[in-house]
Amino acid sequence: MEIGQTCLKKNRGFTFVEILLVLALVLIIFQISNPLLNSATSEWKLELASRDIATLIRKAQITAIRENKIISIRCIESDGEQKIVLYEGPKARPSPYFLPKGIKVKNRANFNLNFLPRGSPSVGLTVRVGNDLNRVKLVVISPVTGRVVVRNE
Repeated sequence: MEIGQTCLKKNRGFTFVEILLVLALVLIIFQISNPLLNSATSEWKLELASRDIATLIRKAQITAIRENKIISIRCIESDGEQKIVLYEGPKARPSPYFLPKGIKVKNRANFNLNFLPRGSPSVGLTVRVGNDLNRVKLVVISPVTGRVVVRNE
């Protein structure tokens, strides 16, 4: 009976060394995978922001047609944040779109687009949207039709 009781007392749980070993392995795996997760998150933000900008451009075009007015769309920077704003004449419309952290419009100075009441843009434009990893997406607006396309640089 003493042999069986001794075996039960020895195998009651994990030792401190075993727990430390498992924690060390988990930390090593996390350190290896962390840069991959950050890169994937940054790529996802870039894709999302590019598509959101394309949607806002389409919204400006549809608004110009529906209201029979010239609608402008611009990128403005204030306090280190960039935002996309729709304008009706000199008056800004409510609810600007703030770009996610780490995402910037690279050619912000050139991002001034007017949609005429018939829906065509005043000029063709390519908006360069980039992230912290120097990856760039292009939002291309056709000068004649106003068609908006998102593509890789």
